[in-house]
Amino acid sequence: MFQDGKKCRGRHLQFYYKEGNERRIGFTVPKRFGKAVARNRMKRWMREVYRKHRHETGNYWIVMMARPDAGPEKLKDVEGDFFRLLEELEHK
Repeated sequence: MFQDGKKCRGRHLQFYYKEGNERRIGFTVPKRFGKAVARNRMKRWMREVYRKHRHETGNYWIVMMARPDAGPEKLKDVEGDFFRLLEELEHK
C-alpha cells in the first residue's frame, strides 16, 4: 500500500490509498505520536469518525495514519481533516 498507493496529507491525518473493488480501511498511529494513552485515544477517534461516515467513502483501500507532529485537541479536528482528505481523494 505504501509503495503502490497514492498519498494525501492533512493537518492531523494522512491517507495512503488506491482504488479497489471493495471498501477496506486500516488505522495506524506511530509511536512518535506520544505515549500509549494518546495513541489509543487517536485510534479511537479515527475509528469513530470512519464509523460515522463510512457510507461517504468510495471503493478505496485506505490506510489512515495519524501525523505525529500535530496532535489534535478534539474529535472535531480529526473529523474536519477526514472530510478534507476525502474531498481531495475524490478529486484526484
